[in-house]
Amino acid sequence: MTSSYIEGTELNLDEINRLFQRILVADRAYDAAADLWNELGPPELDDALRLSLYLQWAAFTDWVELKPEEEEGASLAMVRAAQEWLALDLADDAVLDRYFDHWLHDVLGYARHDTRST
Repeated sequence: MTSSYIEGTELNLDEINRLFQRILVADRAYDAAADLWNELGPPELDDALRLSLYLQWAAFTDWVELKPEEEEGASLAMVRAAQEWLALDLADDAVLDRYFDHWLHDVLGYARHDTRST
């Protein structure tokens, strides 16, 4: 079974994973993260995987650019996010949902929006 994230994307996952691996070994995580972000964007709004990754890595690179004094903490978070990504079961929507929920909302501060209609 394939995840709806994977079915709905045209991303080259081998290339994306290679860029994630670079974050793990880069002298400066920011530089590798910026390369990943550039590869991801700009995303089509109907590509949930590309859009979620784009927002995540835009926020990571912004963190360093807007608060350079926090680069060490941001870099540690980038490495953790890359490690987690590379260990994910990409065939499982729930796993991907939890990953993005944690990084986009809990760590990077994107607001959660209730999408249910009332």
